[in-house]
Amino acid sequence: MAGLTTAGFTIKRLAEILDDMEARAILELGEGAQLEDTSVLGTLIRLFAGMIDPCWQQLQLAHDFLNPDNASGVALDNVAGLIGIERLAATKSTATLALTGTVGTLVPSGTQYSVGPSGDVYVQDADRTLTGSDSVTVTAQEAGFKQATAGAIDTIKTPVAGLSSINQAADAVPGRDAETDAQLRASVKKSNQAIGASTRGSLEARVQQIVDNVSDALVIENVTDLTVGALPPHSIQVVIDGSPVLTELGDFFKDNIGIGVETVGASSVSVIDSRGNSHTFKYDTVTIVNMEFEITVTTDGNYPTDGDTQIKTAIDDYIKDEQLMGADVLLYRIICAVAEVSGIVTITAKQTFLGGVPVEADFAIALTERAAIQTPSTDIVVISS
Repeated sequence: MAGLTTAGFTIKRLAEILDDMEARAILELGEGAQLEDTSVLGTLIRLFAGMIDPCWQQLQLAHDFLNPDNASGVALDNVAGLIGIERLAATKSTATLALTGTVGTLVPSGTQYSVGPSGDVYVQDADRTLTGSDSVTVTAQEAGFKQATAGAIDTIKTPVAGLSSINQAADAVPGRDAETDAQLRASVKKSNQAIGASTRGSLEARVQQIVDNVSDALVIENVTDLTVGALPPHSIQVVIDGSPVLTELGDFFKDNIGIGVETVGASSVSVIDSRGNSHTFKYDTVTIVNMEFEITVTTDGNYPTDGDTQIKTAIDDYIKDEQLMGADVLLYRIICAVAEVSGIVTITAKQTFLGGVPVEADFAIALTERAAIQTPSTDIVVISS
C-alpha cells in the first residue's frame, strides 16, 4: 500500500497513479469509459497523473529528510533542531601582536595587518595608545580555519603615522570552519548518546552541545585501579578540538565529572561551586598534524584549464570536511576526492607529514590528533599531463 504506514513510506509510482485514476473513472462512468491515449478522458487522466507524480516524489524526500543520513543543508539543520542541535557556525582566528612606534601614537581599532603583503588579513580589536610596551588583539577579517604561526602576521596594511613595526610572538588561535553536513550528522548521532548516564560517548556529545567553539571532543577514560599509559587510576582525559569558551567548559566539568574522578591534561580551567570552593579541571586540545600531498594525473581533452587548482580544492575540502579527530588519512579517499575533477584518466597519489617525503601509503593519526593542510596552494603539488 502506497503512503505512510508502520513499515515506513512507500511512494506511489506514475504507473500506479494512472491505474488508480483509470479504475476510478470506470467506477464513476462505467465500463464504457474511453481511456485510450487519444481520447479526451485518457488525455486528462495522463495530464493530471503527471502533475500528481512530483507530489509523491516530494513526499518521499520529506520523509527521507527525517533521517539525518539522507538530509543535507537546511533539511539537516531542521532534523538536528528537533533534538536541540545547531550547526556550528564558522569562527574567526585571533592573535596577539606587539606594537613598536612613537610613544603617544594612537593606533585605532580597525587597523589592518596581514600575513605577508597579500595573505590573510587581521583587524585590530580596540584602540591602543603606544606607551613603549604595547600589545593588541587582532581578529581575522574572514571566518574559518586559518593558521598563522608565530611571526606570520608581519605586514601593516593600514599605515599609521608613528607605528613602525609589529611582532607576533605566539601562534594565532585558529578559527573554525562552519560545521559541514558530515560533521553535523556525527553530532546528531552523538547527541543520542547524551541522554543517559555519564558514559564516554555521552560526555563527548555533551561537551559539544554545551561549550561554544568546540567542533569535536574525545574522552579517554581509565576506570581501573592501575595507571594505564599517561592516565592515573580512575581518571579521564578530555581532548577538545576548537577554542572553547572557558566559562562554559568549566561548567561542563563541574556538572558532568563525578566526585573522585581525576582529570588529566596540559591545560586547565577553574570553577567555583555553590559553596564557594574552587575546583580545577584539566583538559587537552587536539594536536594538528599538517599533511603534504603529491598528485600526478594524466588527462584528456575534458580536463579543465584550472584542473590543477580544482584538485587542490577537492583535497583541501575533503580534509576539512571528513578528517575528524583520530581519523587516519587514507590514500584511496584522497584519490576519490581527486577523481571528482573531470577529464582525469589516471591518478597517482602520495602523501606525507609536513616536511617529509611523499609516499604511496596511508598515514595513521593518533586519537588526540587531527589531520590538516597548512597551506593548500603549496602543500598540495599537482603534476598533470
